Amino acid sequence: MQKLLYISSKTGDHHHIARHLASWGIELEQVNSCARAFSCLINVYDAGDPITLVLLDGTRLDCNPVHFARTIGSDRQLAETRLVLIAPKISEHDNIQLLYAGYSSVLDVPVDKTLLFNALHDQPVSYGLPTNIPQIIDRYQQHRPPASPMDVLVCEKDEVTRRMIIRLLERDEHRVYEVSDGEQALQALENHAFDLAIIDMDIPVISGNDVVSTYRFTHINRLEMLFILITDAVSTDTREREAGVDTVLTRPVRPRALLDALTEVSRKFRSGTAADSGTAPLRDAAVRSMYQNLPVLDHDLLQELEELGRDYDFLELLSESFLRDMDKLLQQMTHAFAQHNHERFMDCAQALKSSAASIGAKLLYDLSTRACQLSPTHSGPDVLSLLHEIEDAGKSTRESLNAHLKQYKLNFRER
Repeated sequence: MQKLLYISSKTGDHHHIARHLASWGIELEQVNSCARAFSCLINVYDAGDPITLVLLDGTRLDCNPVHFARTIGSDRQLAETRLVLIAPKISEHDNIQLLYAGYSSVLDVPVDKTLLFNALHDQPVSYGLPTNIPQIIDRYQQHRPPASPMDVLVCEKDEVTRRMIIRLLERDEHRVYEVSDGEQALQALENHAFDLAIIDMDIPVISGNDVVSTYRFTHINRLEMLFILITDAVSTDTREREAGVDTVLTRPVRPRALLDALTEVSRKFRSGTAADSGTAPLRDAAVRSMYQNLPVLDHDLLQELEELGRDYDFLELLSESFLRDMDKLLQQMTHAFAQHNHERFMDCAQALKSSAASIGAKLLYDLSTRACQLSPTHSGPDVLSLLHEIEDAGKSTRESLNAHLKQYKLNFRER
């Protein structure tokens, strides 16, 4: 009997799905979070009885479905896992994003029984997308130099991200140690001579930034110790550099970005540059604004999208859909602010943040992240000022994206 893993944050709500599955000879196992799903998939694989079909209830999901798909796709053991998403009516842009992230089908709510059957039995509806989309991370791994094994401390609050980081580290034969808060991180750093620490900025008790700066201050004789900081902000604040951080990764943490960071710090580890040169970021005290000189677009991500599409129309379609969604969300945020509807404002900010991340709109993503952190007690003028910044970033994003598409079209015709 074929097995299926069903992810829904509410229990007891899958009886109609279970009836359909039973009649089709599919055994159902339900978990209530993406983190538990990832753990379950790894465990059953290690036990020799892998589950290769996952159904996600997008109406009751505790994480971004794109991030989950990319996490699954980054693990070679789970590369054959098929993902099917049930979601409310979504935009064309979001639909394309989900499909190239790794979903074989995206089904509307309420679920049509025939479409569900086709999706689970590998008879997908055609969405007009290119077939055999390459796995960028796999192609990239074939060309990157292997990192030297290190002792690595990991302190990351998000379980799915933490599991992804640990799997990538262990695959390159690094020795990994886990802690759950800043106090434990400092204690572990005191008790063991790690080569590298990967620290979340927003860990409990003591922030990641304070962990790094405290360690640097109290261990001036260990400048060769390397730190990677994970933060929600797109830009690299000088506070991180002054604290002694070697590399900053921004959410969502992409496997490729993590592998790049590991390669970079491993090079320092092998050569002893950090210890010998005395020029670690600890001494980089240049003061600049958080948003000064911040690129509007992530051109590396746009290049990945170009490679996925293999033709100009794909990137153009994706960009046009994003810009339409951006305009609509900006209008809705302005209206929500005028109506003092904080909940609606936050929903729009979260949607804009997710949409900006998918197309690599770095400045817009960063400002949307700030908007997502606003509380109902923030003053109206402060919120309005941020809203104006977001609107200006939207205009800059449109101009930069159109310029990128124009240049890409010229380059595409010259091939």
